[in-house]
Amino acid sequence: MPWLRNSLILTAVALVGLAVGGMIDSRKSIQPAAEETSQHTVHISLFSDRAEPDAVTIPVGSYLQFNSRDGRHTIAGSGELGPGVSHRVQFHEPGIFRLVDTQTPNIAVEVTVNEIFEQ
Repeated sequence: MPWLRNSLILTAVALVGLAVGGMIDSRKSIQPAAEETSQHTVHISLFSDRAEPDAVTIPVGSYLQFNSRDGRHTIAGSGELGPGVSHRVQFHEPGIFRLVDTQTPNIAVEVTVNEIFEQ
């Protein structure tokens, strides 16, 4: 059955590709969010002089959504966010991350990402 052999080879190649891709992606702790696949999203409001909240704890796989309330902000690879504009990122690995607004460096958010959700 040549079709079965070819199917098994394609499956093996696909699994190796996923494994290699997974290893590459796992090095990227924070990535812009495409489509939401997690139920957990934390909203951060960015004002001209502060972020609210300025510290959060989330589980791996969660999203942060930065909402610019006033002023101009650039945070977590967002590009410039004007008033009313939002940017979401997803966290793929545990750790502690300090995200600084590069347009207003005194604005920062500390993100603690845990393996499991702690309430």
